[in-house]
Amino acid sequence: MERLQGLLDIIEPPTAGAEAYAHTPVLDSIRKNVGNITSALAVQLRWAFTTTSTDPSMVSPFQSMLINIRKLSLHLLLGIFDDRRLAQCVREDALLTVVEEMIRRLVDPLLKRDDDADSKVARGSVPNYEWATKSLNAIVVKILDKADRTTVYVVLIRLLQSSMAVPVPNPPPTDSDTQRVEFGDLAMRCLWRLTKPLEQELQVQFGDLVASGITNVPASVGSPEFGDIRKHPFIRIDPILRITHRFFEHVPDREWRKREDRSAWMFGDLPKRTVKTIGHMALCRLRGLVWQFTGLILHDVITEHPGLIHPPPLSKFPEGSPAQDSDPAMLGWLSDVHTKMSQASETWAYLQSSLSTFDESYARPTVSQLMAALRVAQAAADDDGDSDDDSSSVTVGGLGAGAPPAYARDSRPGSVVSSSSPLMQARQPLGMSA
Repeated sequence: MERLQGLLDIIEPPTAGAEAYAHTPVLDSIRKNVGNITSALAVQLRWAFTTTSTDPSMVSPFQSMLINIRKLSLHLLLGIFDDRRLAQCVREDALLTVVEEMIRRLVDPLLKRDDDADSKVARGSVPNYEWATKSLNAIVVKILDKADRTTVYVVLIRLLQSSMAVPVPNPPPTDSDTQRVEFGDLAMRCLWRLTKPLEQELQVQFGDLVASGITNVPASVGSPEFGDIRKHPFIRIDPILRITHRFFEHVPDREWRKREDRSAWMFGDLPKRTVKTIGHMALCRLRGLVWQFTGLILHDVITEHPGLIHPPPLSKFPEGSPAQDSDPAMLGWLSDVHTKMSQASETWAYLQSSLSTFDESYARPTVSQLMAALRVAQAAADDDGDSDDDSSSVTVGGLGAGAPPAYARDSRPGSVVSSSSPLMQARQPLGMSA
């Protein structure tokens, strides 16, 4: 651990400029391995806490070994997440493993028993469980403060979704339900802690873009690069909107309405309101500019419903030209896509209804915004299978003039999304009319 931190200490921003700093060979190598280390430590910790001696009536050498493994694993995890340079390198799949294990241990009944002699022997502790609880709490706090902020949001919403997918009666009827409620409660409290300063953080990140009249949020602002500690705690909007979309795909709004009575159901619709608050803060800051960041929702919907969204028509105006926003053919295509997306995605429909309260012109994207979102959707389709990470690989294309990227070209002049692309192939929609 000390050698790794020492290696980071000698890295200096290169003379080539600050942008190159995030891509030094040392940092790239660390990014590839820190996640594996943290995942392995979390799995090892799970084994050390759930494995018992064949003779639990005595503190055996085996039990002493388990205690040492717990202490060392927690110490290493705390060291990694206490260093922002290392914490920022932990990607979504690894962070999910770590956070899930930390929360599971914190709600583990064995760690919450009274400090009596019998329970000590049964746990093989001598009493280390208080130290373990403090360490687990400290690691969670370090993750919330120092890990990549977007990735933390995505991981916590995924964990909240999994724990709240099936409603739990009030009071919980079984011990398993009680643990699931406690797990979801802790995940939700972590989200509250992150959300509390979110409005001020969005102000710092985006400033007054709406008032400035800007029509294109620069990628460096709306999609700061994963692992760049200079941009912490800025967030990437695309993954936040996508995980919100997936949350309501998993448990739709109509289901949450059935759970509103907190006297009958644990938490009522509080998880729904917690997740919606995060997206709502972003759209309040960005207003109509938020449509630029809906590419990953588009990707999910098109993947689930192939053939639902058709490629854009030919336009007599160059791609990226302001005149394209008033092209009748493109406007017709935009209206069709927007209507279908509002029906297919509760989050898309929520953006539409909420933004219309600010200004009716915000209630749907412009042609250029939808084209930019579609390029992100295509890039995500090209990356499918390369990574399971939903939170770190978003690049928002500029909306200015210029040739469309290679992945989005077709043989037709002016076409932006290839009709032969896996994302845009016109196949029979699944349960929806195209």
